[in-house]
Amino acid sequence: MESRNLKGTIEITKLISYNRLRTIDDPSCAGSSSEYLIYIDIKDAFRKSLSFKTPFHGHLFAYAVITPSMKEIFDEYGFTLKGVRVDLSDWDKQFVISLEENAKEVQFYCSRDDVKFLLEHCLRIPEQRISNK
Repeated sequence: MESRNLKGTIEITKLISYNRLRTIDDPSCAGSSSEYLIYIDIKDAFRKSLSFKTPFHGHLFAYAVITPSMKEIFDEYGFTLKGVRVDLSDWDKQFVISLEENAKEVQFYCSRDDVKFLLEHCLRIPEQRISNK
């Protein structure tokens, strides 16, 4: 079932820059004042396609520095840097990025290849620098 808040497809690499994305091991870790937290849920097939080790349950956490394109979405929908919840979810053939704050929500489809590029090229915690192969 599709969400009423799904706005179409977006190029995730324009919203999130791989060189401004870093994984963390615990979502309670504090980020900087220019970062927002991303909850990433990946399914087994995608997890196995990555070149690095990931938790068996497929839950990853990351901080990203806001880009001008993401700021435009924040401004358009009234999201704040520290109040927004950002989820990146594996829907098999594509991913969905959801932004939610105070009963406002917007979602976009994004490509698996773009998400894989982000995760393969971002700054990862030491445990995720170990090869999956």
